[in-house]
Amino acid sequence: MITVKNWTALESVYRKFNKDAFNNRYIDSARSNGNSTEYAFLALFANALYLYKAPAGSAEFEPLELKLNDTSDIMSTSYL
Repeated sequence: MITVKNWTALESVYRKFNKDAFNNRYIDSARSNGNSTEYAFLALFANALYLYKAPAGSAEFEPLELKLNDTSDIMSTSYL
């Protein structure tokens, strides 16, 4: 499930949208991070959208976030 976190940030992403560039960034990000589409989505939309996921065996969705290291490099996704 996805909800809007920040409409202004989402509008900014929309205004810069280029289908081919966006698709390539998404695919490259997923491939370079263990084929994680969650990671790729959050890398592109973390400031604009919330991404929710239900843990295995659960129907209760929880928001995911990107985990950063000390130099603000994205390391992984986790539940908020």
